[in-house]
Amino acid sequence: MKIALLSDIHAVTDDDDSDSNSLRMGSDRMSETHPFEALSELFRKESLKVDLLMCAGDLGTKSDPKTIEFTWNELNKIKNEFKIPNLIATPGNHDHDSRSKYSEYDPRGFLQTLNPIFPCDFGDQNSHFWAWNIDITSVDCANILVLNSSAHHGISQEFLHGRVTEITINKALEKVRKVDSKPINILLCHHHIQKQEDINISEYDAMHGGEKLIRQLTSAHNYDWMIIHGHKHYPKISYASNETGQSIPIFSAGSFSGDIRGNLGSRVANQFYLIDFEVENFEKFGLVGQISAWDWAYGRGWVKASNNSGIPHKTGFGYQFQIRTVLRDLKKLKENSYQSEDLLLEIPYLKFITYTGLNQIKKASEEAKLFEFDIVSGTIKTISKIVEN
Repeated sequence: MKIALLSDIHAVTDDDDSDSNSLRMGSDRMSETHPFEALSELFRKESLKVDLLMCAGDLGTKSDPKTIEFTWNELNKIKNEFKIPNLIATPGNHDHDSRSKYSEYDPRGFLQTLNPIFPCDFGDQNSHFWAWNIDITSVDCANILVLNSSAHHGISQEFLHGRVTEITINKALEKVRKVDSKPINILLCHHHIQKQEDINISEYDAMHGGEKLIRQLTSAHNYDWMIIHGHKHYPKISYASNETGQSIPIFSAGSFSGDIRGNLGSRVANQFYLIDFEVENFEKFGLVGQISAWDWAYGRGWVKASNNSGIPHKTGFGYQFQIRTVLRDLKKLKENSYQSEDLLLEIPYLKFITYTGLNQIKKASEEAKLFEFDIVSGTIKTISKIVEN
């Protein structure tokens, strides 16, 4: 199953007088300079076939209805042009009128009027989603639980953070119990489900009640879960754990076309992702797969992500490894060198280890004088046995 993912588009109107480097609605529709036009070109060039188009929130900027509608239309154009069966989104904090700029009393009313129906067609005019801030839909071999983590924005100081309440968690559990079991189960939300400490994190960044939601979902149901969110424009793959010992992959998506200048821009790029779940390997390795990433390069379009972009062009996810086990398997190798394809025949789980995990394995292997690793854009190209003089 393949998912095309983008997040934090942050479109702005042409007359926006802020010093924003985000996508302007009236930009020339050239594939070299317009992220959505370039995305269509990427789909054609790479012959991308996906089962689901997903957006992790912040379609617009500062709750401007024009910017939200613009992005929702662009997403639907991609869905229709490339015959993608499903489009699923979640609202972000910039999609709610939390400061009553456009409505005196209804922060999310505009979202409820979007056409096609937003954030996806759950049926019954999405009444459950807007009433309880959560709903679930089944696509192909996956259940997608969609949470509105900005649902309480507009009340007091709630715009400072995300939230999932006890009531919403209980409704989530009810929904999960009623759907047929699927090999893939995804929680889609906008805010960080847990604190991320490698960038400056304040209360604004993490979701209140998020860790309890993880704990309840994973302990109450024998399903494998993955969490996908956006919000801080800092792409990262991490893991959450609970009392059962399970580790849940969390994919924090970078921004598709939002302004990332300054300190953040020196560390990451605007990115688009393809998540490929390898269901045939689930029984042996758990919920595993690979993520492909592309960087936005103004004047060139979407290009393969580099090692310094946040997420490199290729990375695995989902496999939980121990260094000593990997070193043991490396010691069993009989040849002096291996190309990537041959290495994966011997140690197949390496394909599903994150880029940061591979770098850890590289360091441990070279310190143990076993193999030198050549890792390019998140992928092992070759390994060569270390011969001591």
